[in-house]
Amino acid sequence: MNRSFTPMRRIAAAAVAVLMLTGLLLLPPVQALADQLLQIFRVQQVLFVPISDERIAELKNLEFEKDALFVSPPEVTNNPAEPAPVADAAAAAALAGYPVREPASFPGDVSATEIAVTDRTEFAFQVDADGVRELLTVLNITDVTVPETLGASPITGSMQPTVLATYTSDEFSVTLAQGRSPELSLPDGVDLQQMGVVMLRVLGMEPNQAQALAATIDWSSTLLFPFPADIQNLQQVTVNGQPGLLVTADGETNRRAYHLYWQDGDSFYTLHTEGRIGRDAVLELAASVR
Repeated sequence: MNRSFTPMRRIAAAAVAVLMLTGLLLLPPVQALADQLLQIFRVQQVLFVPISDERIAELKNLEFEKDALFVSPPEVTNNPAEPAPVADAAAAAALAGYPVREPASFPGDVSATEIAVTDRTEFAFQVDADGVRELLTVLNITDVTVPETLGASPITGSMQPTVLATYTSDEFSVTLAQGRSPELSLPDGVDLQQMGVVMLRVLGMEPNQAQALAATIDWSSTLLFPFPADIQNLQQVTVNGQPGLLVTADGETNRRAYHLYWQDGDSFYTLHTEGRIGRDAVLELAASVR
């Protein structure tokens, strides 16, 4: 396995981790289906929500055991193998089960391309409703309620194979990960908008603001993606009309590393670049992924 896949494997896995952490705080956005036992959630759009340094510090310093939030903690329930190398994007699409996109524009000639496909991943966890109520009490959040049904049975999820492609030259290295949004299911009986309010309140938003914003969001398909508001190397950007989050690593102007995440319908993309490639070139490269 080429080590150049390692950073993007971690970033791709973070897509699942974000959803798990959302569940950790009792906020998996799910589609209410009154006549069905299970509710299904698949991300169609991402809402980036800034969180202050003060709130981050407060959450980090809580005297609260996170294990108390679970009856059973998040775990991968199958045994995925190492990513399988393939010859080209067509072979990757055949193995992954969906069309694979590639960048059409690079800031220079590409000398080598490596593509691999990960296994399907399945995971599960069960929330402890009493533990979540305790967390909200510790945070002095008293304007929302937690339904007992949320922890009635395990939340299960699955993620289709992810395609990892690395393009290298003498001047730069670009790794693109792409896949379909993870799918979560959980028992019926959860007020989606109220759970959205809980998430916004945990992130530090005032009650009235949280209620007003939550009322404008389609919680059946929206993932909240919190990020530190006071960090200068994090930027909200746009990729082909879709919101994205760009992370810039320290370094010389023309040799900084960049990490870019964006969502297009139920597909997610993460782009990692190193070497002589600047911010504008990174955004142009991402926009050429079609």
